[in-house]
Amino acid sequence: MRHARSYSIWLIPPKGNLQIRLSHYISELADIWNGPTFVPHVTLVGGLPGDETDLHARFEKVVFNLRPFVIRLKELRQTEEFFRSFYIRVDKSRDLMLSRQISGRYFGLEDNPFNPHLSLYYGDVSTEEKTNYLKRIAFSEDEFVANKLYFVHNNEEDCNWTVLDERFLRAKKLPREI
Repeated sequence: MRHARSYSIWLIPPKGNLQIRLSHYISELADIWNGPTFVPHVTLVGGLPGDETDLHARFEKVVFNLRPFVIRLKELRQTEEFFRSFYIRVDKSRDLMLSRQISGRYFGLEDNPFNPHLSLYYGDVSTEEKTNYLKRIAFSEDEFVANKLYFVHNNEEDCNWTVLDERFLRAKKLPREI
């Protein structure tokens, strides 16, 4: 169940060419299809209802239990889901999945499904329009090092997301398993 106002933990590409290119795609699609703009990101844990102070304290614990790892952006995809309308599939690497598992434990989400992706457009657009755009876009696989976590307030009623805090990941290594 989605909550109109909630919190999320994001992984954001560092400033540079990749972030510029992804931001360009997001802005272009928002202009073409009249959608919201947002920071390019991969949601590690999302839709967290509750008290901001409590959730932020959990966020800080997660920061000390994760180390930097590589996010691999694979291919463009589309769905009929509003928040995954047009996106880049993210590789389910061991480090990403373990980071999700560790984070999920702090937020009580161990059993929630996780389909990592980086959205380029939020909204309702026909499959035909998305397929036509897909033919025009020149995207090739890419990657970035996720070395920070971002604590984000979600206001999905107004399609507004605000980064409240960012922290460097602090663990020296990830456990082999949990």
